[in-house]
Amino acid sequence: MDIRPVHRAGQAAFGPWGEHTSTLDWCEDNSYDLMWIAETWNSLSNIPFILLALHGMARTYREGVPNQTRYVLTHGMIAFIGIGSFLFHATLMWTAQVLLDELPMIYVSFQVLYCLLLEGRPSSTATYNAGYARAKLFCVGIPTLITVIYLCYPNPIFHQVSYGAIQLYLTYKLQILRSRLPPNSRLKKDCTTLFNTGMFLTALAFAIWNVDNLLCEEITVARKDMWWSVLTQGHAWWHVLVACGSNRMVTGIVGVTNGLKDAEAYEIAYDLWVFPYLRRVTVAGHAEEKAVTVD
Repeated sequence: MDIRPVHRAGQAAFGPWGEHTSTLDWCEDNSYDLMWIAETWNSLSNIPFILLALHGMARTYREGVPNQTRYVLTHGMIAFIGIGSFLFHATLMWTAQVLLDELPMIYVSFQVLYCLLLEGRPSSTATYNAGYARAKLFCVGIPTLITVIYLCYPNPIFHQVSYGAIQLYLTYKLQILRSRLPPNSRLKKDCTTLFNTGMFLTALAFAIWNVDNLLCEEITVARKDMWWSVLTQGHAWWHVLVACGSNRMVTGIVGVTNGLKDAEAYEIAYDLWVFPYLRRVTVAGHAEEKAVTVD
């Protein structure tokens, strides 16, 4: 299929990296703030993705979460999306758009699904070898098929529909697993809070993104020569809010999948009151909580 670049009216079609070949051109003036970056704020707003993911990786490893490799990999893939999205918005190149931004979004979604399908169980035990193989085949095979189709038919709508479909299924699967936690457990309440706030931030980001698309011309005119114009960059807000929302969702998933075995053994904690992570309950705290439950 012929790939036709999209150049928003009145925007530069070329930059220091060559022609802007992406099939999307967001509502930010190209090469306006920094000459070497096509979309300055859409690029820089990916930094929270990277920092939050690195925090998640470090905390998951430091706390010794069971089966930590799959969770560390999930956070790492989100960090890669942040880097890839930065490069895409900085260059507006089609290769960066597809290979570093859009397709990695599909891959990390299936990595999350893989974590949910294994339900916190080890992937190497003989008991779960069959389930592990099926989960691995599904979470590798479907993204591979999507990749082939998208490279042959590079229509952004196909990517958006595929991504939306997997997000709906992830939400469905997650709610089923969450319902299996003890109803009055602290971990279930903490994870529910993470999911609710994560989904709210994502929904808010989606709403801002659509306003940015629908009212792009009006917003572009309004932001001219205004020192606070950075606050009107809707797609940049999408990055920041989704970064925060996805970090909370992934942390909640780590909590739910590990809590299925023993919900009282874990709790959600925070660094600086805003950066969540899963940690083990101290032995004394665990015993005290059980005693209160019995009473």
